[in-house]
Amino acid sequence: MQKDNISPDEIEKGTVRSLDGTFAIIETSIKDNCSLCSHRGLCRPKGNIRLMKVTNSIRAKKGDKILFMIRSYHRFIVSNIIYLLPITFLFLGYYVGTIFFQKEISIIFTTLFFLIFSFVVQYFTINHLDKLGLFLPEIISKE
Repeated sequence: MQKDNISPDEIEKGTVRSLDGTFAIIETSIKDNCSLCSHRGLCRPKGNIRLMKVTNSIRAKKGDKILFMIRSYHRFIVSNIIYLLPITFLFLGYYVGTIFFQKEISIIFTTLFFLIFSFVVQYFTINHLDKLGLFLPEIISKE
């Protein structure tokens, strides 16, 4: 695990609550910037805490106090999936609608269909990435 080029903003503290193969479910406190985070769907806030699935690269055990990180490029990629994918499909739907239809209402329906389809693609993409564990936060050390 490379620890160079890690911003202090990327490192957070937590406690391992349970283990699931090469992953762990950790408990950590909710930060002020959680509401702005594109990963907020990956954690399940309960009151003043949140539970997150993370990659357990150091084989931490249940109850261990750990440091984990969410890499900034992971945030960038997930943000693109969440925000840019629907916008891209919206413009693509408009473009396809203008090619195949003359009436404005048909163009609008084609655009809306592509937008709705983008949410389906987004849902399956995020679920697939979650199953693979590619963009999950990772435990970097014990505290």
